[in-house]
Amino acid sequence: MEVFYYLEDPKKLIDNIYKNWLNQDGRLIFGIDFYEENKTSHDWSESCGIKNMKLLSEKEWLKFLKNSGFRNVKTWKCGAKKDWEGTLIISGKK
Repeated sequence: MEVFYYLEDPKKLIDNIYKNWLNQDGRLIFGIDFYEENKTSHDWSESCGIKNMKLLSEKEWLKFLKNSGFRNVKTWKCGAKKDWEGTLIISGKK
C-alpha cells in the first residue's frame, strides 16, 4: 500500500508483478490514497516535498491492470468521509 504512486513508472511494476510474482489465479490487491478523485490528497506532493508522486485517476489504475493482463479487475473505496473519497482499493486476478 502507498508505494505505487511513488514510482516513476507504476505500470512497469504492475507488469512485473503479473509476469513474475503471481501464480496463475493469483490476485493483486492494493490500496492508494493519492489519486485524482481524492481532491484532499492533491497537495501532498508539495506539502511533503516529494516531487515524483504520480497523481493518476481511478480509470488510469484500472487500465494499467487490464493492459498487464489482469482479469476481474475491480475497484472500491474504503473509509470515505465528508471531505475524503476514501482509500482506493484495486484488485485484479491473473
